[in-house]
Amino acid sequence: MFDFDNFREIWSTVKKNKLRTFLTGFSVAWGIFMLIVLLAAGNGLGNGIAYNFRNMATNTVTAWTRYTTLPYKGMQPNRSIWFTDKDLVAVKREHPEVDLISAANYRSATISYGQEYLTNQIVSVHPDYTKYTINPFFREMVDSSMRLIFLSVVK
Repeated sequence: MFDFDNFREIWSTVKKNKLRTFLTGFSVAWGIFMLIVLLAAGNGLGNGIAYNFRNMATNTVTAWTRYTTLPYKGMQPNRSIWFTDKDLVAVKREHPEVDLISAANYRSATISYGQEYLTNQIVSVHPDYTKYTINPFFREMVDSSMRLIFLSVVK
């Protein structure tokens, strides 16, 4: 049941301490606003990351070449490692559970046509790449029976 005396006491306290009442209300409103902003930012960040991975298969493993850090059988550390086509065959032979395997070669280059120039990244991939990508650009190229694909990503 509503007690009118309690309401009068609260109202008189609010009227006597106007600044404190305003600052308390402002603090509560600011806290709720910041909570909404932070939740929206976190949700937006998650959506952005999901959008960036939209063309990636969910069961893909990617390996890059780097440098060794330890000496091995008399060889020096900091040696450069390079993958070859033999490595693709070896991975397929040693791991029969791998369905598709593809290599990609990334190069930055300046492409010219007449007076037009474009400096961009060129990617060459094996035909298996088209089977596990979700990108419609590659599907279109598979339909046209191309054996080797060169992709220029323009942003």
